[in-house]
Amino acid sequence: MRVYRYDRKYMDSKGLLGYWKKRFGILLLFAAVFCVVFAGKNWKGQKDSLTKQQAETELTLSEEQKTQVQKYLTDRDLYKQQSAYNQKALYMKIDPEQKYTGALRYGFDQGADGFGYGEAVTQIVNLFKSEEAAAYLESQLAEQVSMDTEGSRVSELITFDTSTGQVLVIYVTAPDQEILDVLLHATDQYLMQNIYPAVVQARGQFRCYMLQTYQSVARDTALRDTQAANINLESTYAMQKETDYDALGKNEKKYVKQYCKLSAEERPQIGEPLAVKPVSDGIQYKTVVKQALMGLLAGILTGLVGLALCFAWTGYIWTARNLKESFHIPFAWNMPKEEKQMHLLFHFRNLTGKESGTLCLLEMGVVPAETSESMCHKIADETKLTVYRVQEAAVYEEKQAGQCITEADAILICLSAGKITYGALEHTLENIAVYEEKVLGAILLQE
Repeated sequence: MRVYRYDRKYMDSKGLLGYWKKRFGILLLFAAVFCVVFAGKNWKGQKDSLTKQQAETELTLSEEQKTQVQKYLTDRDLYKQQSAYNQKALYMKIDPEQKYTGALRYGFDQGADGFGYGEAVTQIVNLFKSEEAAAYLESQLAEQVSMDTEGSRVSELITFDTSTGQVLVIYVTAPDQEILDVLLHATDQYLMQNIYPAVVQARGQFRCYMLQTYQSVARDTALRDTQAANINLESTYAMQKETDYDALGKNEKKYVKQYCKLSAEERPQIGEPLAVKPVSDGIQYKTVVKQALMGLLAGILTGLVGLALCFAWTGYIWTARNLKESFHIPFAWNMPKEEKQMHLLFHFRNLTGKESGTLCLLEMGVVPAETSESMCHKIADETKLTVYRVQEAAVYEEKQAGQCITEADAILICLSAGKITYGALEHTLENIAVYEEKVLGAILLQE
């Protein structure tokens, strides 16, 4: 005896696609709702931000807040200066294990009676410490060594010894031999061509000449200690800066952020009201449209996933394969696509052992009357069988319908694709279980 027992929901991709197609309106609803939500949320966020910016057009500080902001900005400047020095100063690039040093020793004589050689040497040293001298040395390095001299502090590499009377010793320190050679030559050239003539003009004629020059490479532990101290100082300023910033309140942080955006010429005195420039020029509708498109995509994807879950949960029957795999019905056909493959008379003969007889077309759900009548005529014409149409609901309510199904030699179940659930078909098969040996197969009408 054949048992058409419901085992599981077998769902193929064709059935899922058909379900999506039938529920296309729901997909559009999901897309529209998500589109409106995404765009509306973005528009409201921009509007609230713009309103907030317009309300905060000026920042002010109390005396206590002013002190805190002043402390932070001071430590911030100290950190930036120390960090720049440690990174760019040539002094910090010298290897303490291999410090290159050169010396230029000058003598002075032939001045007039009573000529003040000490004052002349002092004036030479002062002129050498000027910004013009440092700029000249940096330009020579940039030209001859092709290096970036911004922040290099070349003046720190030059020291003076005036303790020997009418003799001036200039010491030059460098990180390598090439830079040392350039600095020694540039120092001598600047002294003889710029500084010496200026001192002669100011104090009267005297002679300046080179006595001696020498170079050496040596280890310098004091240099190592100084460099380490500078690095530690940078770390100290960094920690103090972070501590100061953490101690600031929300208003102070806003003030600092806006203050640091201004150039040195635009910055007011710390504590004075600070005008806040709006960050946004208005609502960016391109962003709103972009969010709307993202919402549209998210809505479609959410709808597809949601409907797929509903499809898996409710389980509508969409293909003949669903019927055969889920209920083990041996013969099921998609109509009208597989009409020529039915061979109903052959299957009727195998089931009943008769060449002719009656066939009951048991219609489940809503089956178009025209389609049903047309099918009955085709089956009758091709098989010479007597075909009766019976509504599945009428079997339980009308005596005549029940008699038709009882007297029929075979039963052919007919249902529309996507209109009947697995549970409904299972219920029908249970109700006609007494006639299960008469069930020939099922026809699935594809619209």
